[in-house]
Amino acid sequence: MSIEAVGAIEAPNPTANPVVPEAITEPVAKASRQAYEHFAGKFEWYREQWEDVVHEAKAVRAQKYSLEGVGVADVLSGLGGAKVASSLPGRARLRLKQLRKQDQLAEQTAHALGALPGINQAEANPLTGSVLILFDAKKYPSLDALLKAVAGDQHAAEVVAPEEITVPAEVQGTAEA
Repeated sequence: MSIEAVGAIEAPNPTANPVVPEAITEPVAKASRQAYEHFAGKFEWYREQWEDVVHEAKAVRAQKYSLEGVGVADVLSGLGGAKVASSLPGRARLRLKQLRKQDQLAEQTAHALGALPGINQAEANPLTGSVLILFDAKKYPSLDALLKAVAGDQHAAEVVAPEEITVPAEVQGTAEA
């Protein structure tokens, strides 16, 4: 560009054609409002859809895991299907989904377990859905024996201590030979 061409460019005359800020900003603001309303409406629709899906899922879940009519006897009879969190001689921790968030049922289950012969102590935690059972390892040498006894299968769970076994004399003689 030459110097003459630069001189030919004149600064705009502010009085001839004044720039009105509203004339520039109004169309941009209007377009922004329209875009916002469009997307806000879409967002609201999707939010409502998700709320419906979540409510339906919660209803299905509540129905599936409904504990209505579940009592202590049901929990005790299903103890064999519990997840074993830990098991040591005389001590077992079991996880039961039925006890989660069920304060009263957990307390009743612990009380019922504690009342059984051979069980020294039972504690239920409704927050975790677990039951800690401290039991007589001589009466119940294995967790399976304990669970069978709790489920009511006393004959299968009954264990005779080795010192209580009497061997007939004729068998004793053949065993030493």
